[in-house]
Amino acid sequence: MLENISKRFSEIFGGLRRTGILRLEDIDNALREIRISFLEADVSLPIVKEFINSVKEQALNQQITKSITPDQMIIKIVSDRLTALLSENKRDAFGKSPPKRVMLMGLQGAGKTTVAAKLANMFRQKCMTATCDIYRPAAAEQLRILSEQAGAKFFDSRTRDNAVESAKEALAAIKVSDCRTLILDTAGRLHTDDDMMRELIAVKEAVDPDEILLVVDSMTGQDAVKIAQQFISFVKPTGVVMTRMDSDARGGAVISIGKITGSPVVLLGTGERLDDIEPFDPSKLVKRILALRDISSLVEKVEKVTNQDEAKNSLNRLMQGKFDLNDLAKQIQALNKIGGIRSVLSMLPGVGSLVDKSPVGDESAIKRQLAIIRSMTKQEKRDYKIIKGSRKKRIAAGSGASVQDVNRLLKNFESMLDLMRRFKGNHASLDQIKQMLVGKVP
Repeated sequence: MLENISKRFSEIFGGLRRTGILRLEDIDNALREIRISFLEADVSLPIVKEFINSVKEQALNQQITKSITPDQMIIKIVSDRLTALLSENKRDAFGKSPPKRVMLMGLQGAGKTTVAAKLANMFRQKCMTATCDIYRPAAAEQLRILSEQAGAKFFDSRTRDNAVESAKEALAAIKVSDCRTLILDTAGRLHTDDDMMRELIAVKEAVDPDEILLVVDSMTGQDAVKIAQQFISFVKPTGVVMTRMDSDARGGAVISIGKITGSPVVLLGTGERLDDIEPFDPSKLVKRILALRDISSLVEKVEKVTNQDEAKNSLNRLMQGKFDLNDLAKQIQALNKIGGIRSVLSMLPGVGSLVDKSPVGDESAIKRQLAIIRSMTKQEKRDYKIIKGSRKKRIAAGSGASVQDVNRLLKNFESMLDLMRRFKGNHASLDQIKQMLVGKVP
């Protein structure tokens, strides 16, 4: 997310002095680079000017203390001001409970249909999805497939030529069902098409939604702000969903859109999977933008894919010296569910900026390791010591790897077991490891 601007900030902060006092020269140099990085990220020029002026004013008025170094001072000021900027017009996504009726709107290709399914998956209760897109032939089928994956009901309207009537049918259907929330996907439209926009107004009046979410593609840059302004002139959204925040887009629109339009960003789409959506949190986003990394996001990802009982069992087996290659394969698979080791490393303080320069976390090597383990017999997975010459050749051939790759995996696995044997007598360390890996275990 916002990888380019994050790298620029990492370079800016890395070049700041770490001794002495904060000088005007330090402030001007840092702000010059920040201005450039924001403009390259497609942040709106008025927003950039206002932000730079506010940072400079606060920096010049800052009380200098011996305990704060110049780099720490500027980082803190920039972080505070950016958090304040992103927090303007902020609101919680949906309060304590999901809304009863949600209407999605946006341009063609912005990702509305996928967002509809992601919302159904996020609410984790009985939802019904429906579409009043009468223009795209595959719209209904796409939403039906995604809704089934999310565990939601899909309502297929009998009216194929009238968007308003389709919306009314969906509203009538949910009233006689056991579903609590209706998620209505509307047709993608050009913001310059007045007829389509008037249709959107009519759908809104027919459904009377609790939430009207404008779905905007972050890859459109500053055009995302213009698009939002055009929609707002017809239908005022209650919130904005920014999609494709995992792309290599410049992504500065997320900084500009809330302040300029007055419509708060409430959700961020961070990938293609149904659970790749998260509430907009200014403090977390600032940490990512400023390359400060975010441990809490890593913890949240791990919690989503971790089975506590399995984690506790694996840990106990590891401590008892019973951990085998089956267990290792499970750990690799769990790691892949949260984006792989490079994704994990990128969230760690002091490590993320080095990931791209290092071979550590080579995803192809990790996939190769998993293929090697899958090519072993049950007995070999339980007792790696029986894997000798002929077995190594067979495993290498079956996994498409080399014998050297098999040797490397076995050597690394043995080193890990040896490390855990050293911990075995240190009960305090074991308790800390349990706390980190599986939380409070009884």
